[in-house]
Amino acid sequence: MEANESEVSRASARLRGTNGTFILTNRRVLFEHSSGLVSRRAFIVLDLPLLAVKDVKIERVFPKTKLVLIAQGEGYSGVPRIEVEVNSADRWASMISSQISSRRLEVEEEKRKSRIQYVVDFSFLKAQMERGGISLESIKCPSCGANVQLPAQGSYFKCAYCGNLIQSQDVFERMKGLLHSL
Repeated sequence: MEANESEVSRASARLRGTNGTFILTNRRVLFEHSSGLVSRRAFIVLDLPLLAVKDVKIERVFPKTKLVLIAQGEGYSGVPRIEVEVNSADRWASMISSQISSRRLEVEEEKRKSRIQYVVDFSFLKAQMERGGISLESIKCPSCGANVQLPAQGSYFKCAYCGNLIQSQDVFERMKGLLHSL
């Protein structure tokens, strides 16, 4: 198991004619097959990240009920349609769907936490530019195009020509945008 991964459920199942163990974790769907008469060895035949599961279906073809997983992307490169014969397929479909939703929320929360928020004022901008060997004394007003002197500190100022409010965060974002476009 990976870090922060835990088993949710497991059951005997059949995948592509092979008997084994169907395992659901909070991150993946696995199918483990054991073989060997003298020394048994376990093989992971299916390792499917939950975020690669695009759809979960139940197909009933008398006398069998199959759990069908449609998968693509997210690091998964196996067959896109996975049919598993497992008891209580309806319950498994519900558990897998629930774990997919939980995993998506977890990933979104990780993304949200990883975004760094900068509190920028003009003294910070000037100091960072000077540290890089660049002197930043004036900019063009985004409204009227006039050259305006940057204040020594503060998070905003008004253009002396048109009265437009110029914020340090906006100047910072424009600078980042210029660098990213290179």
